[in-house]
Amino acid sequence: MAKPHVTLTLLHEEYARKAREQEKIPYAYRTFTEHYHHFAQKYKATMRIRRKPGEVLEVDWAGSTLFMIDQDS
Repeated sequence: MAKPHVTLTLLHEEYARKAREQEKIPYAYRTFTEHYHHFAQKYKATMRIRRKPGEVLEVDWAGSTLFMIDQDS
């Protein structure tokens, strides 16, 4: 999930493909996401930032980049 454009849907598709290759029945998407949620809670897949609001500017570089056009130029 830390890589760009990686979603739970993509992870489920990859998991289901591998399960079928091993001749196993894969979990449905909803069950897969429930298991992922429990995994994320167990391993605390979050990062707490303890600061006063507005004290520091941070940029989230995850996902697609923003495309901007300067209307004046």
